[in-house]
Amino acid sequence: MAGVYFAGEDSEAATLWGMWVVPSARRRGLAQELLEAVAAWARDSGARRLQLAVTDCESSRPAAALYRERGFVETGEREQLESDPSLVAVVMSRSL
Repeated sequence: MAGVYFAGEDSEAATLWGMWVVPSARRRGLAQELLEAVAAWARDSGARRLQLAVTDCESSRPAAALYRERGFVETGEREQLESDPSLVAVVMSRSL
């Protein structure tokens, strides 16, 4: 599952707000396929950039590594999670 949205009508950036693969289906390339499908949709919809936020914690390290492998770089922005203020998310972006 993956979700993407535009923050505003004139936005050149699409935001990936969530991506998840059931544990029994992981390590088969599905996350890469989802990510590229989202990127293609965003590009076809007029986005020039795809951005996301990934939690800066041990359990999110594999996701962060995947995003880096697929061309995402940290923007320098960090944000506290509303659902758990003890956690911080790192914002990443890549050109489309």
